[in-house]
Amino acid sequence: MFGNPSLTTNVSSTIQFDNLPSPQYPFDAYYASSTNKLHVELESGLTAGNSAPAGNMDWAHKEILNSEPTLPFLLNASSPNAGTYNMCRIQNRFLTNCTVDNGGFLLINRNTNADFSFATSPMPPAGVNPPIQGSTFEVQTCDCGVTIDIKAGGVFILGDDAFSNKAVVTFHSGDNLYLRSGSRIKIEDYSKLILEQGVNLIIEPGAQIILQGEHSLFDVQGICDINIPTNGTILFDKGSASTGGEMHLNTGTFIINGNANLTSNQCKIKLNDYVFNYRQNAHINLNGEESTLQFGGIINLQPQAGCILAEMDILDLN
Repeated sequence: MFGNPSLTTNVSSTIQFDNLPSPQYPFDAYYASSTNKLHVELESGLTAGNSAPAGNMDWAHKEILNSEPTLPFLLNASSPNAGTYNMCRIQNRFLTNCTVDNGGFLLINRNTNADFSFATSPMPPAGVNPPIQGSTFEVQTCDCGVTIDIKAGGVFILGDDAFSNKAVVTFHSGDNLYLRSGSRIKIEDYSKLILEQGVNLIIEPGAQIILQGEHSLFDVQGICDINIPTNGTILFDKGSASTGGEMHLNTGTFIINGNANLTSNQCKIKLNDYVFNYRQNAHINLNGEESTLQFGGIINLQPQAGCILAEMDILDLN
């Protein structure tokens, strides 16, 4: 009985019916009647709030409400809950189209109440419960063509290391992730953002990518072309952690134009199979002894190409 050898343990009294920790149980949600029922017999007997269902019709009704996608098309300062939305309900694991505009926060498994943090109508019965501390919550895009667009002033956060909450977010082929200038994405320790082959990723200059903790990972498995224009900057930062995580880029073209900056603060950047164009007066700044930049592919250096500023010998040219 989940670690309890006693055959007299009342298991039902220990189950949180609307917030089942999936690592402990074989199913995310289930209903078991206290008495034997005919194969197609339906029971009514609705109960209020988050108490155990009184019948299988009540349970089915709750599950339908809980599994309804509630991620809005737009998150900004004028949205409910001041634009903050937290995905952490076990029945709500699919990302749909969403634009996170100025003042909006899209959170995955943060230690705060789920959804918009208050009851909606009809209310998902588990819609205001926070996640279990120390849990890992896996989210994926629900269909081909999903677009998550993080605009200037918008924030996308995975996990909550202060409470050991982890998030694993996967984008599938045909989906889009746009990190606009002035946007911020933060991947906390032991959390992962995985973009499978065929995902369209755009990182604009001025976007801030925070890899907070050495085990945080941003893994781009397909093609990603990055062009930092003149005077532009793309920043990979460790956030409040002592050491940052890793950014993996599989293949594509990476251009740093004149007076443009690629900056890493204690993070590791790996370019697997890239054509890397390093233009005149371009700059790569590797700040901190944990910062590394690893190349694989072709490096084109223009005459009078810009400098690489590093605190240690941590540039790897394959």
